Amino acid sequence: MKQVYILLLMAFAVVANGFSQETATTGIITGRVRTADGGVAPGVTVHLVGTNRKSVSDRDGEFKFQRLDPDEYTIAVSSIGLTAVERSITVMAGATVEADFVLNETAQVLEEVTVDALRDQFMAKSSSYVGKMPLGRLENTQSYSTVSRALLDQQVALSMEDGLKNVPGIMKIWDATGRAGDGGSYFASRGFITGAGLRNGMAGNMTNTVDAYNLDQIEMIKGPSATLFGNQFTSYGGVMNRVTKKPYETFGGEVGYTTGSYGMNRLTADVNVPLAADGSVLFRLNTAYQQERSFQDYGFAKGLAISPSLTLHATDKLSFQIDGEFYNSKQAGTKQVIYALPPSQVNAALTAVLGGLELPPGFLDQLVASLPKTIKEAYGADRADQIGLDYKRSYIGNDIIGTTSVANFIAQMDYRFNEQWTSTTVVASSNNSSGGDTPYFYILPNYLGNLVTSLTSGNPPTIGDPGHDYMMRMSWRPVGRDNVLQAQQNFVGDFRLGDMRNRLVVGLDWFNRVVDNNYSRFNGLLFGAIPYPGVFDVVKTSGEVPNYQHLIKGKLDSAYAAGDAIFYTSYNKLNTYSAYVSDVLNVTDQLLVSAGLRVDHFSNRGNYDPLTGTYNGGFEQTALSPKFGLIYQPIKDKLALFGNYQSGFVNQTGADVNGNVFKPEQAFQWEAGLKSDLFDSRLVATVSYYDIKVRNIVRPDPDDPNFNIQRGNQLSRGIEADITAQPVDGLSLVVGYAYNDSKMEDAGEDVEGLRPGSAGAEQMANWWVSYHLPETAIRGLGVGVGGNYVGEVLTFNSHQDGRFLLPAYTLWNASLFFERSKYRFAARMNNLTNEKYWVGWTTMNPQMPRQFLLSLAYTF
Repeated sequence: MKQVYILLLMAFAVVANGFSQETATTGIITGRVRTADGGVAPGVTVHLVGTNRKSVSDRDGEFKFQRLDPDEYTIAVSSIGLTAVERSITVMAGATVEADFVLNETAQVLEEVTVDALRDQFMAKSSSYVGKMPLGRLENTQSYSTVSRALLDQQVALSMEDGLKNVPGIMKIWDATGRAGDGGSYFASRGFITGAGLRNGMAGNMTNTVDAYNLDQIEMIKGPSATLFGNQFTSYGGVMNRVTKKPYETFGGEVGYTTGSYGMNRLTADVNVPLAADGSVLFRLNTAYQQERSFQDYGFAKGLAISPSLTLHATDKLSFQIDGEFYNSKQAGTKQVIYALPPSQVNAALTAVLGGLELPPGFLDQLVASLPKTIKEAYGADRADQIGLDYKRSYIGNDIIGTTSVANFIAQMDYRFNEQWTSTTVVASSNNSSGGDTPYFYILPNYLGNLVTSLTSGNPPTIGDPGHDYMMRMSWRPVGRDNVLQAQQNFVGDFRLGDMRNRLVVGLDWFNRVVDNNYSRFNGLLFGAIPYPGVFDVVKTSGEVPNYQHLIKGKLDSAYAAGDAIFYTSYNKLNTYSAYVSDVLNVTDQLLVSAGLRVDHFSNRGNYDPLTGTYNGGFEQTALSPKFGLIYQPIKDKLALFGNYQSGFVNQTGADVNGNVFKPEQAFQWEAGLKSDLFDSRLVATVSYYDIKVRNIVRPDPDDPNFNIQRGNQLSRGIEADITAQPVDGLSLVVGYAYNDSKMEDAGEDVEGLRPGSAGAEQMANWWVSYHLPETAIRGLGVGVGGNYVGEVLTFNSHQDGRFLLPAYTLWNASLFFERSKYRFAARMNNLTNEKYWVGWTTMNPQMPRQFLLSLAYTF
């Protein structure tokens, strides 16, 4: 892999060496934009009319266009709310032409307009990633939401998790653990689990919390999206794509510092430097260092992130982009993961243990029959807020440390054949590794301890009353790596078929993934009597805990040394070979139809067995993923009615009792709704209804417990509304609502008709209202208030064991910000009401209470 990057860099260096020869045949336009009172005008858009060349005036009001073919150009200078100014300029080969502009407005008016223009930065008009071709939002039949850099800054959002709180229907369901292979944050969307696996449309997996330091935009693409993105980092609920910052043509940047509750200290830097005088080589570096304590009594997290980005313009037709992303962190106790043992699992284990004892005839059957059958019966509670676990106790020491390392790369080459066709070649590498100890916990029902105590004391077995006074502390050492190499070739066309505009992408994709994890545990004793892998000890859940501080690294090492260590390896190789095509046809100016198809061939070598030196469970499968779409704009570029049919899939391994090899599990979605961009972009909205059906779910065979059968469905239906509005100048609103109804069908008696435990909440809402003060002596001052509502979440739901739920919660946040051309100040209070709330997927994970953040940034 290193050799590939070295060769690419050498090739780029050769191309860069020839740039100077090109300047003799091209010209340059430079200039400065000023206001009527002589002030400079930063942030003004400068456009070469009839081309895709745009620039933005820098802090000194200056702009530049380079490598222009000799010709006559029309330059348009404009800013939101201001009258555009145009001028014709003739460019000569090897010459530089100066073009200065004066806007009629004063510097004061321009600054006010720039502040009010923030409303337009909250919503992206188009995306090149969602459809793998440049498409306007009202031209894309798929639903997607975006979160802009401007909104992240205004909310003092430090992570992608923070930013996703602005997306309707998205809720975090699992905290990032940093574990290679599956350690990233997980979210629920449209009734299914998804994660943040894409970066600039390619593989960019992150096994830790995704820092926001290098984010330019977050895109949440809704519904099954396998046609364009495959199935490796997508889900039936959608796919997340983070768009990173890219170099631009002028020198500039920003440095920032954030401090706050729980020892928060964060430094960031964003520096952009043109490396060549003609702007042909551009470099940008983003970096962040953050350290903080846990909100609990023990625990901390430290992380360093660096993201370099290099752009090389070889010619007007050929360009290269290289992006890197490096992240190293260590943490202890910041992501508490708490399970509850379902009674069916406890009872099965007890039955096995008791069956080996000499008990009176019939006594075992009588005892087993008396054991609690549901979570409510066993624990006396079926809600996280009834468990009574101390919210601010971590139950581990500061030296139980886990480490994470991430190195992601993207190298992209773009070549424009002509006005109709372009080629994009991309190679992406995603490398995650982890090490250290990972503790986790199980709340125990009292009857388990009562039985063990009575049996070991020689007394008759008793179960006592329902309760949950104890917790099992466990730990393991997952050390591993998750490496992905992806190569993709896209040809994008934009041409006419008669009187109809046709946009087409044809692509080839190769995806290689190697997951190599090594796990180690020790054999412990539950309540000092029952052997159980990974058990360190049992502690009380409240009050005085005598052995509270025993879970430290020294004692954990001793447990490994004293017990018989358990080691096992998970080593898997996967190759995917794909081809896809997607077409968007303008039948008329107002009617667009789209269609796409993807074929994937999977070659999974299976899991490596180090004892035999062989692979087991390997398979090869081929899957098709079609999609169709329709858009009608009754008011062109203002209002669109849309519908889509999309698909996704998950590979399945194994065979049923009759030897029938399982087919890929498949999902199909149809969706209909409307999109708007009304009143000069003051009302931008997407409202839709979707219906998703998953087929071919593999589940246990009810007639043979040693086999599975492929028969089962999951239905997921709902509505989503995503609205960005600016009813009056200075006032901005971002509002969303989502309702989801999910249930299992023909999926086994235990879950038949029930909502899956991975589906998230039925109802969710998000809102953010910000207001910049009108013309005053303190221009740039603003305030924002917002929050999230998340309904009840069932983390466990079955007819046999009952259910366990996380209570609904409402979070309120507020910020005060002050922005000028050179600096930005923001104060943020998260969770104003100090709400106690949990997220989880078969777990209950406590979340951050009230938190204060203070952020300062200087722009140069």
